[in-house]
Amino acid sequence: MILNIREKIISSFFENLSNKYEYAILHHVNKIYDNDDDIDFIVNCNRNEMINFIKDFIKDHNVFLGNHYTIDINIYRFDFFYFNNHNLERIELDCVCNGNGRDLLKIDNNILLKNRIAVDINDSIFYKISDIDEIEYYIKKKAYKNSDISLYISYLKKLDSDISEKIIFEKYMYWQKYFSSKEYKIKYVLNKIILLIERMIEKPSFSISFLGPDGSGKSTIISKIKEIPLFINNYYFHLKPLYSREKLIIVEEPHKYPPYSKLKSYIKLLYFIYQYNCGWLKNIMPLKIKSSLVIFDRYFDDMLVDTKRYRYGGSVRLAKFARLFISKPDIYFILTTDPKVIYERKQEVPFKELERQVKEYRALADGKRYFNIDVNRSPEDIAQEIMDIIMGKMNERY
Repeated sequence: MILNIREKIISSFFENLSNKYEYAILHHVNKIYDNDDDIDFIVNCNRNEMINFIKDFIKDHNVFLGNHYTIDINIYRFDFFYFNNHNLERIELDCVCNGNGRDLLKIDNNILLKNRIAVDINDSIFYKISDIDEIEYYIKKKAYKNSDISLYISYLKKLDSDISEKIIFEKYMYWQKYFSSKEYKIKYVLNKIILLIERMIEKPSFSISFLGPDGSGKSTIISKIKEIPLFINNYYFHLKPLYSREKLIIVEEPHKYPPYSKLKSYIKLLYFIYQYNCGWLKNIMPLKIKSSLVIFDRYFDDMLVDTKRYRYGGSVRLAKFARLFISKPDIYFILTTDPKVIYERKQEVPFKELERQVKEYRALADGKRYFNIDVNRSPEDIAQEIMDIIMGKMNERY
């Protein structure tokens, strides 16, 4: 049977994995190739060994590791990405590494791997836990999620036609009782505290900012980036890390009003420092422990280039110094091109001013945190370059 790209990657991954470690799929092995299903499996190696295995695997395959983070004690999410006809697609792997029952579902790898069996899916061999173990695990998982177990009886009976509905409900009630017990509630709190600490260290989120003059296409590119499923969640902020209840007003005459006095400008600068840091602490930090792409349309750095837009009449050198005390995104993308091209799109400032802004924006680029992006191309090509940079930076974490 001819396999598609996704099927080839999954088959090759588990074939290579079986050559080095023992593993077993936890449930629904028949759906292992489905696009809308993640793959839950156990493996007899620790997290670092798994990461090293994945690093070796992606070197030889057209795949990259987009993100990985802790789900529970000894349980980790690994997101694989690959291109299918220029579309970025994801394979979600939930891996229990050397599970010893300390997680909330009490998954014990030694017991489950002992009884694993081999199955043939589209001419590829996969290992799964035994049908009896899968029934037990599946009922436990549905009780944990408080799902209606009656919806899954037919699936459980396919695993074991002799199992009765009475036994299924008895097992389900047993686990529901456990998940409502004091023992479990204490374990739940402790596990969540450990998870929070792990997530703060791992930083499964990523924050980016788009800078550039009016007409550089920030809104269009941001829309394209939002369509790419690199993270589970996307969050958008304009200029500051603050949620706005008001509809965003499009500024058509950014230099209409004169700058503030120096005193008022410095008061505004202090207020900006307060807003950025309090907003980051309140609104961005909670997103840092989730798989989130945080997108800023403009940021504080804009004021260093276009002081008139923000009516800042103080020292630019002092504003640059103030930037040291402001929380920053992981990456800045500076969208520029030939000023004549931008001027043809929007003529909100005089051409000489636009030329100056383009020069100042480009001067921010350092190729490390600030990247200059030429926008005189199709939005798809621009978005692809941006995603390549993001993916490269994410892989540096591993």
